[in-house]
Amino acid sequence: MKINLNNNTIVLCYHRIIDDTFTEIDFPNDGQSLKCDDFEKHLIYLKKHYTFVNDVESNIINKKKYNLFLTFDDGFLDIKTIVLPLLEKYNIPAMIFITSGFIDNNYQFVWWIDFWNNLKNKKSITIITNGIKKNYKFNTLKSKNKIYSIYIKKLFKMSRDEQYNFFKENNLGTNTKKYFLSKTDIAYLQNHYLIKIGLHSHLHINYGIECERSINYDLLEMNKYFDENNIKTHKKYFALCYGSLPNLHVLKNLETKFDLIFALGIKSYLISNKKIISRINVSSKQSLLRLKINLMLIKFIIFLKNVRIEK
Repeated sequence: MKINLNNNTIVLCYHRIIDDTFTEIDFPNDGQSLKCDDFEKHLIYLKKHYTFVNDVESNIINKKKYNLFLTFDDGFLDIKTIVLPLLEKYNIPAMIFITSGFIDNNYQFVWWIDFWNNLKNKKSITIITNGIKKNYKFNTLKSKNKIYSIYIKKLFKMSRDEQYNFFKENNLGTNTKKYFLSKTDIAYLQNHYLIKIGLHSHLHINYGIECERSINYDLLEMNKYFDENNIKTHKKYFALCYGSLPNLHVLKNLETKFDLIFALGIKSYLISNKKIISRINVSSKQSLLRLKINLMLIKFIIFLKNVRIEK
């Protein structure tokens, strides 16, 4: 029985890498904002134990090391200011999945950041949900983060329109600025020898929740934006926002539009679909040890898949 080592690529997903000067009040405790020093420690460890590849379809085979493909979602500005210098330092390639509506901060509604910005400078807040009004007082940063976590979980399960209505009903501001790459930044990155650009929707909607009409409109606007602004993307690689798989009908439609569809989470590795690429979400709440454990688990799953393929 021969094991197929062509399928030994593990894909990691990062989001926001923040400068170490940031304080806990500056950014939401959403699990996606990793400190620069911690990120560099990840790179040092991963570079030592894995072989980085510049494409998930790479056929580099190393019997001693698994392949790693590094990806970043959303298109945060730190890709250019913080991440790229480190990628250059360690000569590591990566793909950036960009949300077209976030470019130049044109679409100023990023609910998980906007909600935190409505909380961070307040000592109390009143929130209405389903007609029920609740008053909250923040005595500590911990208590503020607790309220943030409660409502982020609620917002995560809402459609885009429902999120809008929540913000409108509670008079919450939506003014996300200076967090995302500009067209000029992307023009530089797309020609960089270490960087490839992928697609990540237009309005960052959850395809696992939204109706088919909203999804089709989102795809149309995304492709229109990239085409009109001459942004070159690598083949047709599309990363699902939140990693959520849509219903079977929508998924079949996506499969006709894109070469590969990137999901998220360890459970996605159990899916048997050649067009769906699984990724490990690297959370800032995970220690380096936890990342190592997740990698061991994924390697075991890949091993079992390869054995099954070769039977």
